[in-house]
Amino acid sequence: MISSTSTDSDELQNCTTFDDVRHLFEGVPERLLSRQYPWDNSGLQLNCHNNPITGITLCLDITTKVLSHARNQGHNLIISHHPIIFTPLKSISNTTTLGKILIDAIRNNINILSYHTNLDLADYSLADYILDKVGLPTGTIYEHAGVSPLYTKGETPPLTTTHTNTKGTVAGTPYGLGRVVDLPTDMTIQEIQKLFETMSSDTTTPKHNFRHNVPQCRNDENKLPNGRKPLSPNSTFRRLAVIPGAGFSSWEQCLNMDVNVDILVSGDLKHHEALDAKHAGIALLDIGHEYGEIPYLYHLQKLLATKLSLPSSVVEEQTISQR
Repeated sequence: MISSTSTDSDELQNCTTFDDVRHLFEGVPERLLSRQYPWDNSGLQLNCHNNPITGITLCLDITTKVLSHARNQGHNLIISHHPIIFTPLKSISNTTTLGKILIDAIRNNINILSYHTNLDLADYSLADYILDKVGLPTGTIYEHAGVSPLYTKGETPPLTTTHTNTKGTVAGTPYGLGRVVDLPTDMTIQEIQKLFETMSSDTTTPKHNFRHNVPQCRNDENKLPNGRKPLSPNSTFRRLAVIPGAGFSSWEQCLNMDVNVDILVSGDLKHHEALDAKHAGIALLDIGHEYGEIPYLYHLQKLLATKLSLPSSVVEEQTISQR
């Protein structure tokens, strides 16, 4: 799917530079990038020019299809969620897919920005957006990562900053990964699945074949060693956590008494994560990596439209096909 917006305002369009867009996402100075995890590479990927931006293509991953779309639309900026460069490059060759994409982007004067875990850790994060889309209230932080700085005179917070006062971001405001929320009533795994299927209004990416680790047969155990009830077909859940993308590696945080989560919703569920969590009485619901992240691209597109008068497109691609 490709969703596009356009503008008739050449005057406003022609005054928006590459650095202007970076400042929107990163603030001045680039405070938002300081939130990304040390292993990440959010921010600048490729800078061919600081000419006026002609249009923006948003995507999850930068592929030859995305690059062709940007070129055909006359867009000279691509913003992806997943960075195209993760590790330092020793060489760039047209014999590799990455090399071909970078060379093609340079030849066509297309700049590339990526915003990844800094958006996972943003004040209004991917997790917040998902909760909004399924009609659940604002949650608390699942896994704390740090505290916000205080923006002072002459500094500008990024557009994803929400905890602000007259001086900017409130100093000491915590930020972190994922959100925890109490459901309005006890819900079964089937009811929670249906709830998250409502996210599909923003995207044509097929709903992932939702998977979970809740057994289909009755468990005769009365209580697990950690005091929790064993999972069974009739299990109901009240406290839920959501981490868009691939967040099941941190499922054990559910057992933290400060979090005390019954069910974790994320993507890319692995066998041993499902098994270990089940033995601990924690339900894991896999809604898919793409399905949990692509909708946020539409949020960014709408957010950019409030700040810039530029044409933009969201390009969706399905990496893993389903039967």
